[in-house]
Amino acid sequence: MSSVTNIIIATSISEDTSYLKAKFTEFKVNGRPFNLVSVDSEQLPKAWYGGSKFLEANLFIGAYSHLDLEALTAFIKENIKWELAESVQLIVKGQGDTKFRVIDLFPE
Repeated sequence: MSSVTNIIIATSISEDTSYLKAKFTEFKVNGRPFNLVSVDSEQLPKAWYGGSKFLEANLFIGAYSHLDLEALTAFIKENIKWELAESVQLIVKGQGDTKFRVIDLFPE
């Protein structure tokens, strides 16, 4: 039986998305690379989201079966060199949750 966790990772626009994508693949989910997609991925149409402006934040999204959220949180805190750590947020909705919740990874 599956237990799906939906996540969004929001970061400052000053972060290097190429670096982040490379670092995220170092994390493993059930033995496989942590495959996150940036909303600005070259695989997606430019500015595919709503609004009349470009986003002023980096957003990465994914859905995972049996994600170890504690391990992911520790990885994000300990293995990634952030330009603006205080801007990093992990937004999570687990199987059966009625809404997303925000995990402030680097509280001030």
